Amino acid sequence: TGLMKDFPKNSHFSCDFLSSMSTYKVNEFWLDGWYSTYIVLKPGTNTIEFETKLQKVVTDNVGPVAERILGISL
Repeated sequence: TGLMKDFPKNSHFSCDFLSSMSTYKVNEFWLDGWYSTYIVLKPGTNTIEFETKLQKVVTDNVGPVAERILGISL
């Protein structure tokens, strides 16, 4: 448990609670969009290479679910 200050008025963050993903039961449904993920890259990271790898994760995992559930392709 913990307390934190309110987010600044000019922030896009808002929440009623925060939860640790390490204690949350993992949901592997790739279309579940109730949370946002933020990634901090180490200094010197090749961002083009990272974006390419991230796109592959989306294509390989979200793509098949979107096609099966929503009937759309990426």
